[in-house]
Parts: sequence; structure tokens; C-alpha cells
Amino acid sequence: MDFSGTESKILYGKESPDIINQNSYIFGGPIISSVTETNFAKLDGSPSLSRLSNSTYSKEYIKDIETHQNKAQKYNLKKIESQGKSYEKIKNALAGQLSSLKQQLELNEELQGRELDKIKEEYEIRLENIDKDRHESASRLRREIEKYEEILSVNQRQFDEYEYEYEHSRMNIEDQIENLKKEVEEIVESIDYHKELLEVTSKKEVEDINKEISCENQQHILNLEKIKAQSSSSYNELLPRLEAKDKLIQNLEYEIIELRNHILSLKETAAKDILSLRDTMRSSQRVIEAQQMELKRLKSNHISATSQAELLSKEASLLENEYARLKRDNSNMWNEIQRLEDLVYGKNMDD
Repeated sequence: MDFSGTESKILYGKESPDIINQNSYIFGGPIISSVTETNFAKLDGSPSLSRLSNSTYSKEYIKDIETHQNKAQKYNLKKIESQGKSYEKIKNALAGQLSSLKQQLELNEELQGRELDKIKEEYEIRLENIDKDRHESASRLRREIEKYEEILSVNQRQFDEYEYEYEHSRMNIEDQIENLKKEVEEIVESIDYHKELLEVTSKKEVEDINKEISCENQQHILNLEKIKAQSSSSYNELLPRLEAKDKLIQNLEYEIIELRNHILSLKETAAKDILSLRDTMRSSQRVIEAQQMELKRLKSNHISATSQAELLSKEASLLENEYARLKRDNSNMWNEIQRLEDLVYGKNMDD
């Protein structure tokens, strides 16, 4: 800084040199200036006071120079003192600014610390909520898995029981059907046999009866002829015998009618038995079909429950992956918080 001014000019119109040594310093130390009478020597090579006293210049000239030199020295001293006060004010102002900056820095550090504490608290709350939600989701998923596993186990047991009952019922029904078929075949064979036997027997009996009737008629005619040839007394003896023969013929005719009715009754009974057996077979077939439909439904329920269990297993795997990702994010955030704490409270303060 240049401390020379218009007032420091000497009479010869030349500016005086700087009166403050370049090694002088301000801010935190004394103001040091090296003021000697050589500083006021003219820059154009004019002699100093010691040289002037020994020269041939007049005393008025020397006195005039001394007067101006003293004025310049006093002015420079006042100027130095004024500048020292200005520097002191500047120093105090800078100290105030430094104190204000320190307070602002402390306030910023406090605000940053509060913000970090707030972020840390919010993050911990978020982590607690995430962990709580994860535990609730995992517990709910475990309960659902256990529920579906129990349902699957119950369905499997029911399926096994129905399958066993179905196989057992099917085998029993098949055995019953086979037995019924055999019984029907035996009954049909028996009916056919008895029908043929009855027809043959009846036919033979009818033929025998017809032959007997024919023979009796012939004999009766012969007897009548004999009776006619004989006396009237013999006719009266033969009449009861003829009546007995007529009654026998009538009884044989009644027996033929009863045999025919019995054959018809057997035919109707056999037809009813066959229809009943057919209805039984149809009912058994419907039962078998219903059991087959129930078995298909149980198999479908079993497949559906198995698919549901697989979906729950996949969902559990996804939740486990999400939990692992949240743990990684949690670790990264904790590292970031630790880095910020080190930056604000640790390394930054130490520096």
C-alpha cells in the first residue's frame, strides 16, 4: 500500500519515498516502521541534511529544508497512526466476522447433526416398520402355508379314503354283478329247463291223456255197443264206470289248465326277476359312475391344492429375496449414516 500523498512532497516537486518498510506487518502484530532522515532524501540526488550542513548552501535554504522535513515527518507519523487505527478496526471487524462464521459453522453443524439424527430416527422407524411388515407377512404366509398344507393333508387323506372306498365298493359291486349275472344265468337256464321240461311233460301228459281219452272213448264205444248188445241190467252196472271215466277226463283237463297257468306264472316271475336284476345292475352302474365322478373331483381338488402350495412356496421365496434385498439396503444406509457421522462429528471436526 502506498502511504505517500500530495502533502508528503518536498519543495522540489519530487515525491518522497515510502516511509513504511516492506517488512512491516499489520493484523496480529505491532506496526513497525523504519523512519530515518535518509528516507526523506530527495530522489533526484539532492544531498541529505548531514551533507547540506557541510555544503556551501545557505542556512535559510537548509532551515527551509529542515522545516519541510519535520512537517513531512509529523504528517507521516500521523498518517501511520491513523492507518494503525484503521487496521485495528479492520482487525476487529475481521475478528467479528470470524466469530460470526464460527457461530454459523457451529449452528450449521448443530442443524446437520439434528438433521442426521432426524434422518437416523426416521430410518430406524422405517426399518422397524419394514421389519414388522416382513415378520407379519412371513407369519401370515407361514399360517397360510400351514393352513393349505393341512387342507392338502386332509384332502389327501380323504382322497385316499375315497379311493380305498371306491376300489372296495367297485370290487364288491363287480363281485355282486358277477354273482347276479351267474344267478340270472342260472335262473334263466333253470327257467328254460323247466319250461322245456314242463312243455315236454305237459305235452306228453296231454298226449297220454288224449290217448287215454281216445282209448277210453273207443273202449266206451265198445262198451256201449256191448252194453247195447247185453241186457239192460248190464247197462246200469257200466253207467257208474262211465261217469267215473268222464270225471277222470275232466280232472285231467283241469290239471292241464293248471299246468299252463303255472307255466305262465313262472314266465311272469322270471321276467320280473330279470327286470329287477337289470334295474339293480343299472343302479350299480350309476353308483359306480357317481363314485368315478367323486374320484375325479377329489383328484382335481388334490391337483388344485398342490398348485396352491407351489404358488405359496414361490411367494415365500420372493419374500425371502425381498428380505435379503432390504437387509442389503439397510446395511448400505447404515454405512452411509456412519460415513455422514464421521464426516460431521469425526474427521471434519478433527481437521
